[in-house]
Amino acid sequence: GLQANPSHDAARVGGCSCKAVETAKKAIRNERAARIANGAMPRTGARLVLYVAIAAIARVAALPPLKRSLRPQHGALTVRGGSTKKTVTRNPRAVVVQKRTDVLGASFNLVNNVAGCGFLTLTAGAAGTGYLPAIGLVAFLGAVSCGSFLLLGEDALRYQASDVRSLWSEAVGANAWAVDASVAAFCGAAAVIYHGIVGDVFGPLVEKYLDIPPSITVYAVALLALFPLCQLDLATLAKFSLMGCASVFLTAFAILYRAVDGTYAEDGIHRASAVASEATGGCCGVSAKALVLSANLGLAYVAHYNAPPLAESLARGDGGARRRFRQVTFLSFTVLVALYAGVMAAGKATFGDAARPNVLLNYGASDALARVARLATGASIVFGFPLVFSGFYDSATRLLPPAWETSLQKRRGARRTLGSLCLVLLTAQVALAAGDIGLPAGLAGSLLGGFVVYVLPAMIRWPNAGAVGRVGCLMLALLGVGLGLLGAQQ
Repeated sequence: GLQANPSHDAARVGGCSCKAVETAKKAIRNERAARIANGAMPRTGARLVLYVAIAAIARVAALPPLKRSLRPQHGALTVRGGSTKKTVTRNPRAVVVQKRTDVLGASFNLVNNVAGCGFLTLTAGAAGTGYLPAIGLVAFLGAVSCGSFLLLGEDALRYQASDVRSLWSEAVGANAWAVDASVAAFCGAAAVIYHGIVGDVFGPLVEKYLDIPPSITVYAVALLALFPLCQLDLATLAKFSLMGCASVFLTAFAILYRAVDGTYAEDGIHRASAVASEATGGCCGVSAKALVLSANLGLAYVAHYNAPPLAESLARGDGGARRRFRQVTFLSFTVLVALYAGVMAAGKATFGDAARPNVLLNYGASDALARVARLATGASIVFGFPLVFSGFYDSATRLLPPAWETSLQKRRGARRTLGSLCLVLLTAQVALAAGDIGLPAGLAGSLLGGFVVYVLPAMIRWPNAGAVGRVGCLMLALLGVGLGLLGAQQ
């Protein structure tokens, strides 16, 4: 309809001279070109958007309906529908995964759930140790933790287990309570650490402006924020995981940037209000305090409860689950090793041996970037606490007699509410009694981290290992026992 029609045009200008005819034709062509530019293109774009919307609606309408089922899959709530499967586990730092998770997305989730707040204690653990031995220890234990994480994931694929407790039951059989005890101990220690960081971050701020002691702030946050969030479903809280990851990298950026911008040098503008000293150990010095660093790394690298659900999320029925799981593991632990080594070295260069168990407390009160990092970390701790507390509560109640366990495990009920309130206040009281997060972080990392990261994978792999494999399992278990005992002693 937009093509030129000479006969029609001639009829419209019949009786006119040739020059007038040409002028009229030119005017008609210009008018039609303007209509194309002003009307046809927007209509074409609107049609394209409409076609895409119709296609999307048709695709969604063709999907099979969701089938929700609550089945006893070792404490997991499963939602199935078509090609997707979503599992919300009750393990600590549980990775909320979907079927057919891509490698990059799974790696992002794993780094987000592992990093947490453990990397804030590494600088204090490196006091008295040279840069090269400290970084070497971070890399070595990161590589060993990566290998043991691979063992658990591959064994989970072999036994088709969705969590560590079911994996233990399939491989070892007896004493499954030991897994629940380790989960409860780890999550309880992590909850104590989280309360300590809440006090470190929000306590001074509230005391400065409202003249309220930090201990009251810890209890107030526990009652008004942490306890209500613990009553929510884990899937509802999963949306806040991005905040936690952003907080980790924002804090790492602040530590790295302040190490090189000169504001904490001898004549820096923030040096007077900071807590700093000279770093001992030089480049290659070694001291017995390196065992404290190994204990803190035991907490920082604890990701192993996530290995079975992560491996399950990468299984697509094409036989490539093991390959994808290895890719995710290698990529995630490479990022973690680089993150931990950089933060530890930067904190040590800035504050030396005076670094506190929470390195953010070393920064000056006038440092705006440090304040932003503290607040971001505090918000991340608040929204991450329910994930840790869920593992603590569920594992602890499974250790009780069956009658108590049944009543306390109900999703809704006065007993569960009262039980969770008591445990929230108990962990807050322990955090206040401990004084700082160094003690619970060190004990949890050395004793529990040694068992979870080194001993547990070796015991699960032992029944299916050959002669050489059993030697490796024995060495891994002895490493965990040795580091655990020596780290706890320090």
